[in-house]
Amino acid sequence: MSLPNLLLVTPSLPSPAGTGSMMRAAMSLEALRKRFRVYVLNLNVWTSGFGRPSFVLSRAAAYAEIPGRKGDVDSATLLDNFFPGVQFAAIHTFKLVVARVTVGMLAGIKRPRPYLVLDLDDDECARSASLLSLLEQDDDLEAVNRGRADQAQLRMLERMLAPRFDAICLAGLNDRRVLETRYPRIAVHYLPNAIGLPENFGGEAASLRSDSAAKLLFVGALYYVPNADGICYFCHRVLPIVQELAGSPVCLRVVGADPLRRVALLARNPAVTIHANVPSVAPYYHETDLCIVPLRAGSGTRIKILEAFSFRRPVVSTRLGAEGLAVTDGEHLLLADEPEAMARACLTLLKDRESRDRMTGSAYQWVLENHSIASVEAAMDSIYRPVLA
Repeated sequence: MSLPNLLLVTPSLPSPAGTGSMMRAAMSLEALRKRFRVYVLNLNVWTSGFGRPSFVLSRAAAYAEIPGRKGDVDSATLLDNFFPGVQFAAIHTFKLVVARVTVGMLAGIKRPRPYLVLDLDDDECARSASLLSLLEQDDDLEAVNRGRADQAQLRMLERMLAPRFDAICLAGLNDRRVLETRYPRIAVHYLPNAIGLPENFGGEAASLRSDSAAKLLFVGALYYVPNADGICYFCHRVLPIVQELAGSPVCLRVVGADPLRRVALLARNPAVTIHANVPSVAPYYHETDLCIVPLRAGSGTRIKILEAFSFRRPVVSTRLGAEGLAVTDGEHLLLADEPEAMARACLTLLKDRESRDRMTGSAYQWVLENHSIASVEAAMDSIYRPVLA
């Protein structure tokens, strides 16, 4: 029996080796293709020129790309232009930024209407509010006004577009509970992020007692404001305390795409190196002793934590950084919010091998059980039950 057709609409090129959004789009494609013939429409709002579509081409029935567009397209004619004659049983839309395009497509679709799923990934309104709070602390009136305008636009878009979909899914358990309250008439699902497990994780993390400098690692899209804020906060407020308490050299590697200027300027500190737009983050995980997630804004879940767990690397995070993941402080990672508490947590995992090994083992097993592609496939079965039944 042939599989039903599904259209995946995404603002990011699906790729398991890209940014968090690219990885989630890739994860969705991997799970959906076992249940549907998947056609991919990449509006490429965020990743134009980033990577090659080889992953997509090997998995999708067809692939089309419109570089660098944010919805100013003739949505009603898109399907006829790119996938003529294909009747879709469902449309899976990734992120609110392209939801308007999906809704616009309905005007050009003959009956029956496809089943519409919106993967918000995270609660963007909550993320916008937390960013606005940080901007208000900085007393930057121009940035605050921009933030308020962005927040108002997000709220308007979500209220206008979300009710047009049959189901919504999110990566965080907390976000799911909030959206269930916000949209009680829509099926809201938990769709976990998944991480591919590395074939060789590079051995155990080193100890601060070794002769070489202890290596800390931050991984994330460096153009993303919560990431930029978090790593700048760590470098200015936490790293000096770590260096003082350690009594031996400590260095920090910051790895990610397209760093904002304030992130690039962190390299003025000789203990900090910036590695931008690297082809693979794996070598940096292999060579690090400790991963940090010092986020103070945002929502959803952090693929960077899952990635660190998969490489069996210890993690220190803020509570917000680990929000949405069902992890336990002291069992899978250490959580701390204040600068000195975070610095001492870093020192604990660098010096105490027994605690470090226990946590990395527990975290690795937790990823296996909760964030494998099998977990995503089970969630997709629930989300698409009305279509696949």
